[in-house]
Amino acid sequence: MPQLQERKPAIGEKQFRELSNVEFRAVDGQDRTFELSFSSETPVSRWWGNEILSHDSNAPKLDRLNDGGVLLYNHDTKIQSVLGPVIKAWLDESTRKCRAVVRFDTDEDAEKVFRKVDSGTLRNVSFAYINNSIMEVKAGQKSPDGRFDGPCDIVTSWTAYEISITPVPADNNVGLGRNLETSAGDDPADESTRAAAAAQKTSAEAREAKMDPDELTPGADPTQTGARQQTLEVQPTPAPAGAATAANDEATRQAVEAETRRASEITLLCSEFGMDARSFIDSQSSVDEVRKAILGEMTKRNPPIGSAPRVDVTNEQSDKFRVAGSHALLLRSGATPAQFRSAGIETVDPVASELRHMSLRDLMVEDARLRGHADAARWDMPRLMRDVFTPDSAFVSILDNTVGHSMIMGHEAAQTTFQIWTRPGSLPNLKTTPGFRMSEAGEPKAIGQNGEFEWDEMTDEGINRKLNTYGIGWGLTEDAIINDDLDIITRMPLQYAIACRRKINGDVYAVLNLNPAIFDGKQLFCEDHGNLAGSGGAPTVVTLSAGRKAMRAQKGLRNLQALNIKPRFIIVGTDIETAVEQLIASLADPAGTHAGVVNPAFVRDLTPICDGEITDTNSWHLAADQYAYDTIGVDYLNGNEAPRIETRVSFRTLGMEWRLSHRWGITVYDYRTFYKNAG
Repeated sequence: MPQLQERKPAIGEKQFRELSNVEFRAVDGQDRTFELSFSSETPVSRWWGNEILSHDSNAPKLDRLNDGGVLLYNHDTKIQSVLGPVIKAWLDESTRKCRAVVRFDTDEDAEKVFRKVDSGTLRNVSFAYINNSIMEVKAGQKSPDGRFDGPCDIVTSWTAYEISITPVPADNNVGLGRNLETSAGDDPADESTRAAAAAQKTSAEAREAKMDPDELTPGADPTQTGARQQTLEVQPTPAPAGAATAANDEATRQAVEAETRRASEITLLCSEFGMDARSFIDSQSSVDEVRKAILGEMTKRNPPIGSAPRVDVTNEQSDKFRVAGSHALLLRSGATPAQFRSAGIETVDPVASELRHMSLRDLMVEDARLRGHADAARWDMPRLMRDVFTPDSAFVSILDNTVGHSMIMGHEAAQTTFQIWTRPGSLPNLKTTPGFRMSEAGEPKAIGQNGEFEWDEMTDEGINRKLNTYGIGWGLTEDAIINDDLDIITRMPLQYAIACRRKINGDVYAVLNLNPAIFDGKQLFCEDHGNLAGSGGAPTVVTLSAGRKAMRAQKGLRNLQALNIKPRFIIVGTDIETAVEQLIASLADPAGTHAGVVNPAFVRDLTPICDGEITDTNSWHLAADQYAYDTIGVDYLNGNEAPRIETRVSFRTLGMEWRLSHRWGITVYDYRTFYKNAG
C-alpha cells in the first residue's frame, strides 16, 4: 500500500496564520474603527522545522489590503461575512509587525461581531497570505542577518490577501494552515485540497502506529473499531526501488483525485440545498450519506401534507417583534405622538398596543419563546437573563432601540437657545484645527490708458477650533428588571440627552458672561474692539441705535471699508425680558411723548432671545446673522449634533450597560459682529 507523503506548501499556495488575544485599539474620533496587528516574525513550527514570515521592509506586500481589502469573519467570503473595509495596512518596522486600521459596517451581521470585539469577547485575528519566495536555512546554520537558527524556512516575500476575525484560536504550535477550514461557498477546489491534506495526515499517523492505512478511513481514530473502510486499489506486485517510487506517486495522485471528487460533489450538493458542506467533508461522509442527510433535512423543512404543524421563527417575525417591543416600551413611558415624530417614528407599530401591558420580564420570556423555548415562562430570572442577554437577542435590540429613541426625544425637547443665534460646524477629529477669517478685498484702482494693474493681497486672521469629549454611563441590572424599572431605558437617556444639550448651552453663554480673551489676545467685548457701550443703559430706541451704529461702522482686517453689519438678535437676561419684548413688538416708540413717534423698523426686526444662563441679568447684547457673518460657532464631531449611545451586555453583572458620549467645541470667529451694553 503506498503512503501519502506530507509536503511543504508550494509557492503561491494560500495559507493562514492566527494571532490570539490581539490588542484592538479604538481609533479616536472614528466610530467603529480599530487598529490591530495581524502578523509578526514569530516562528511557526512545521514538520520540517520552523517557518518565519520576514518583516523586512520589502517582504510584506500589502497592496491588496490597501486597494479594496476587506475584514471577514472566519475567512468566509459570503456577503454576510464581510464585516467592513481595511482602511489602511502598513509595516511597523520598529516592532517587525504588520498593522491595519479596519472599520466595521453598520449592517446587522457586522454589528454582531462589532459588539463582541468592542466588548472584548473576540480578540483573535487570522489573515490569509501566499508565499512569493522562501529562503531555506539548514540545520546548524544561521540566517544571513544572524537572527534565526536553522532548520527553518524564511518567507522573504509574501502577499497578504485578507484579515479575519476568528472566534476560536488554534494551537500556536501547529503552524501554517492551521485555520484552513474553508467556509461554505468557497471554491470546491479548496475543500478538496483540505480533504486531501487530511488523508495525507491520517496515512502518516497510521504509518507511525505500524498499521495498514487500508484499514482506516482518512481522519478516523486508529484506536477505534468499526471505522468505515476506504481501500485504495494498488497493484501489489513487487517492483524495483525506482518502480516502487513511481507506484507510490501514482497511488498518491489517485488518492488525492478521489478525495477531490468526493469533496467537490459534496460541496455542490450542499450549495444547492443551502447546507454546510464542511461537517460532511471533515467527517469523511460518502456522497450517498450526504444525499440521505439532505433528504432528511428537506423533509423537516417541508413536511408532507397532513403532518403536524410547525412554527418557524423567521427573521421578519423577529424584526417585527423588535420594532413593536420598542414602541410598546415608549408608549408605556408616556411618549406622545409629537415625541415619536421627533425621534423619527412617523407611525407607531400597531402591534405595540398589544405588547404595551407587558413587563420587561414578559418581553424577555416572549423573546425566548419565539426562539423555540416553549417553557421560558417557568425559568428563573438568572436563566432567563443568560438566554436573552446575547448580542443577537431581540430583547437586547428592543432595549437598544428604546434607549436610542429616548435619547433623541430628549435632545429635541431640551429648552435651549444657543442654536438660534450660533452656527453649527463640523470637525473630523479631536485635533486642534486652524481656521482663518479672510480680510475684505482691496478697492479697485483706476487704470489709465496703457496703465498697469496694481497687485492686491488679502490678509487673514487665525483662529483655532477644537472639540472636547463629554460622557456618562448607566446600566440595567437584574434588580431593575425584577422591579420593572422602565425609567432606566426611557427617562434616563432622555434626561441625559437634555443635560448634554444644556451643557452646550451653558458653554456658549459662558462666552458672553466671562468675556474671555479671544484669538487676538484681547477680551471679546472691549474698547479696542469698538463693540462695548461706553456707559450702560436699558434697551431703548436710543441705546439700540448706538449699538447698530457701532456695528455698521466696524471695518475689516485691512481697515479699508465699513462692513455695514446689521444686528439680527438681541440677547438679554431674565430681568429685562418682558420690557424688551414690549419694545420689539410695539409699533410706536415706548419712550415717545405721543403715539405718533414710530418705533424704528430695525428695532422691530430684531429677534429677542432670553436665556437663564446669562448671569448679568440687566446686560444685553446684539449679534449679527450667524449665516451672513462670522459670529460664534459650535463644532461637532463629523457634524453629529446629537449625542452617541453605545451599549454592551454587562460583564460585571447580568444586565446591560449604556454610555452616552458627545463631542463639541465653541469658537469665537469675530468680535465685529457683536455689541454689548452692561444695562
